[in-house]
Amino acid sequence: LMLHAMLHAGLADRCDRTLESFPERQKRNGYFQSQEGEWDSNGQVLWILDRFDRVTGRPPGPRRIQAVLKGADWIRKKRIRTGTNLPHEGLFPPGFSAEHLGPNDYYYWDALWGAAGLHGAARLMRSYADNEKGSRLALEAEDLEEALFRSIGQSPGYRLHGAVPAAPYRRMDAGAVGSLAADYPLQITPPGDPRILRTVDYLLAHCFCDGAFFQDMIHSGLNVYLTLAIAQPLLRAEDERFQGL
Repeated sequence: LMLHAMLHAGLADRCDRTLESFPERQKRNGYFQSQEGEWDSNGQVLWILDRFDRVTGRPPGPRRIQAVLKGADWIRKKRIRTGTNLPHEGLFPPGFSAEHLGPNDYYYWDALWGAAGLHGAARLMRSYADNEKGSRLALEAEDLEEALFRSIGQSPGYRLHGAVPAAPYRRMDAGAVGSLAADYPLQITPPGDPRILRTVDYLLAHCFCDGAFFQDMIHSGLNVYLTLAIAQPLLRAEDERFQGL
């Protein structure tokens, strides 16, 4: 996310130097590990590599392409596949990638980054390496998205509020703020998607204090950057409530 901000502030060369260091940080199995048990990192790396290419038009080069392919394969292998229709089928195992959202869980945050990363990897492969492999990655991305939104439809938060909770078995709470990544920055959902706006409605009604988002789990307190995470979907939907945040 910091590289994304730097990229759009015109600091492309600095971003490029950082991205060039990513392949050497990748484990042999394709995992971009920050801490063990965090499942969002691979999706984030693949997403920013794709964003960098989209914004600058600079080809990723064979070293990065190889890292993309390995990173995407790690996502594919990490997904839960039990052949059931349980709400967590097709998602990632419980992890603490979004540790400020609560304890280990099947977080939608992880699945959203995974899907966005696979879409980015598919585009990079099609553009610079192997169209057939790119097509397979695109199908994997679509399959993960399908599992994600099927799970959301089964969740208590959606059934009761039409909104997106933090994870399949969670009620609506402050952790739902992580699911807004579907709107921004990932743009997996279209502007004004009802599920996203109902999530915003819930958070505005139940999780605000003194005009700011109040995180009541783990990283507790008034949180500026998560207030902005709530404002972004309103801005993208051209919702006038954005002006009050």
